[in-house]
Amino acid sequence: MIIENEILLTVPEALKHFESVVANTKWKVIAVHDLQLALKNAGKDVLPVLVVELCNPAFSGVVLDNDQSRFLSAMMPCRLSLYEKGNGKTYVSRINPEALHVPKALNGDVMRKASDELELLIRSIIKKE
Repeated sequence: MIIENEILLTVPEALKHFESVVANTKWKVIAVHDLQLALKNAGKDVLPVLVVELCNPAFSGVVLDNDQSRFLSAMMPCRLSLYEKGNGKTYVSRINPEALHVPKALNGDVMRKASDELELLIRSIIKKE
């Protein structure tokens, strides 16, 4: 259900690089949630975790303009997570679109295209094997 890949950058470096790649596309970073900071404010220390929310109106507009597929808004905007694990390495994770099985009649093809485009952007920060 979730895809995870190692990154060769720190969490802040990965975010900065990813934002610069996204800036040259029709995608927009609409929010970054710093979960480490949020939990620290609640008295809990955890390793760095950033949740990045992205949107591309070319895709989201099609889904949200249709009453039959508007329920998919529960999965919007597209999200990815950048985080550090106890081994000191940084990772990126996101939902595996193959696991969603959204029918074409409900704009599943649009969701798939959005996921494919986003995956190309994410590859810019993934550790090459």
